[in-house]
Amino acid sequence: MLKKYLTPEIFFCLAMFVGMPICVSYRLLDPFISPRVILVAASVAVLTIVMIFRKSENASLLKSIPVISLGAFLLLYALSITKSLNPGDAWYEWLKTFLGLPVMLLTAVLFREQANRIIMLKFSQVTALLLSCIYFFQWFKLAFNPSLDKVFDYSLHVASTLGNKNFYAELVCLLLVFSVISFFTFKKFFKYLSLVNILLLVISIFTVRSMAAVVAVLMAALIAGTAIYYGRLVKKISALKIVAMIAATILIGGIILFQTGAMKNFSARIEVVNKYLSNPSLADSTARSNNNSTFERILLWRNTLGLIQEYPLSGCGAGNWKLLYPKYGISGTRYIETGATHYEHPHNDYLLMASEAGLPAAVAFILFLTSIAWVSFRKIRSQNDQLWYAGILFAVICFAVTSMFSFPRVRFYAWIQLSVFAGMYFALTENENAFQKKSLQSVWKIILIASGIISVWAIVAGTIRYQGELHSKLLQVAKKQKNFARIVRESERASSWYFPVDETATPFTWYKGMALFYSGQVAAAKAAYEDAFEKNPYHIQLLNDLATTLEQSDERERAIQIYQRALSITPYFPHSLLNISACYFNVGKRDSAYVYIDKLYGIRLTYQEKKSYTTYLPAILREKIYADSTSYPEDVRQQAMLLATDTAFVSKIYRNSKLRGLDFTQALTDSLRN
Repeated sequence: MLKKYLTPEIFFCLAMFVGMPICVSYRLLDPFISPRVILVAASVAVLTIVMIFRKSENASLLKSIPVISLGAFLLLYALSITKSLNPGDAWYEWLKTFLGLPVMLLTAVLFREQANRIIMLKFSQVTALLLSCIYFFQWFKLAFNPSLDKVFDYSLHVASTLGNKNFYAELVCLLLVFSVISFFTFKKFFKYLSLVNILLLVISIFTVRSMAAVVAVLMAALIAGTAIYYGRLVKKISALKIVAMIAATILIGGIILFQTGAMKNFSARIEVVNKYLSNPSLADSTARSNNNSTFERILLWRNTLGLIQEYPLSGCGAGNWKLLYPKYGISGTRYIETGATHYEHPHNDYLLMASEAGLPAAVAFILFLTSIAWVSFRKIRSQNDQLWYAGILFAVICFAVTSMFSFPRVRFYAWIQLSVFAGMYFALTENENAFQKKSLQSVWKIILIASGIISVWAIVAGTIRYQGELHSKLLQVAKKQKNFARIVRESERASSWYFPVDETATPFTWYKGMALFYSGQVAAAKAAYEDAFEKNPYHIQLLNDLATTLEQSDERERAIQIYQRALSITPYFPHSLLNISACYFNVGKRDSAYVYIDKLYGIRLTYQEKKSYTTYLPAILREKIYADSTSYPEDVRQQAMLLATDTAFVSKIYRNSKLRGLDFTQALTDSLRN
């Protein structure tokens, strides 16, 4: 009985279409990746064991361009790990991408028969309905309580079980394909269910306000629609149905665009893009008008291109982008220059691949996508399964387009769904060649065994990572409570070979060092910061804190070098400007101290920064007056020397000099003469 209802095909669908949407853990800071990695890895491990003991399969797909190109990408990606600063973290990311390969191969074998594809379609409709219901529950919750958006930035997380609206939009593009195929395949119940899902998914694409998803769907519809027209698939589908679906989609989309304000949002985005095109120098300046996501992408893409130019062939190392991109400078807005914002990806997966694993790796991945899309485009003209080929083409184009503005491969869920579509491509093509002589059977067994072993490795890595993320969240709680003893404990429990830095690329040993420093253990804090420095050499706050411990350990020359490194990343980082000015003051370099503290004028400071600023500034101004004594005219020189110790007076003169645009010496001279 169990064998009848729990076949490998049903087990696969339960994992990929029922398990994936609900496999989340809100005990983690990022509840949506590690649990799903463990689920997919475990499912692949079980299914590979089952497939090993099945009869041999025709494995000619292993000679295909998509499989070879994906294999080449994975190989180049693995080789780049030799450069990784945190190889365990890099291997975990590699495992996430690798799991797409066995999912693709298993799909190709399990769903060659039409009956099994029907099973997949039914499960996919359950998934679409489940995710849509959760999404609209969140959407209505926000609609009836708009204050949630102001307090918690809730609208960004109206994303069903994907965590971010953009990630949800990427997945919706793929699920829409299953629903359309189901609509034209089924009758009665599932036909109506798929129609409901189509309406819900189309509404979701527009209400989520993801410009990348809308562009992806429109491009995919245009290309797939052209292929369908010339492939004469329209003759097999009622013209009335096609016209009705297109008209309904346009009508619903138009209403949603205007009623939800999405059209206004798109127009504003286009206006921002035009602003940077007409004034390119704006992207290189610090201005309030740069407070937008378009500028952030320009900044990240510029730095990523810098990495590609520096490491064009082999890349800078897997997992290193989030560690190395700051070295080309981060500025443009005050909130970025505070060092509070950390980026994990350049919001373009192709640039990420090229920068970390080299241009050949990026080309290999692009070849993987384009080869599937091209053959699917051509297969639409064949007599069988045109609808599936059109759907595969649509899905690949959507994934390819959204990857230009986001990172669906890294976020994992959409990548696994794309792997299913890639597997369906092989299931259909292998089915057409069913009577060909079987080939590469021994290689197929080796691939299965290797996939099973690597999947077990992914389970181990995912479990260790999951445990680390649990403690990472507890660490943040301890940090808010300023419980330094607990911070040390949780940072040690969170840190592992697979998880050396947290979700913001901050090493866990930085948290340990911070807690030890504020506990008065400067030497131990310095050792922790040195370890963190090896794991992330361009983390602004880490550089500042390491330099502070070096200064307190009487290593002031190296402290100055580290402060300068931090300021080469963000020239107006308040912490480092304050600390380097104090450091220069302590080593007797008064002019340098003044140069750096002078840069703080006009920058919004925190309470603690203001407190330090009002302490440091008068002392530095006093020493500047003494050092420049010969620059003052004789009639005011003596008085200037006497008033140099008057904290309130010199601070007032400094502010006046800034308001009047004068040199401090000249402002002081004018004040004493009046």
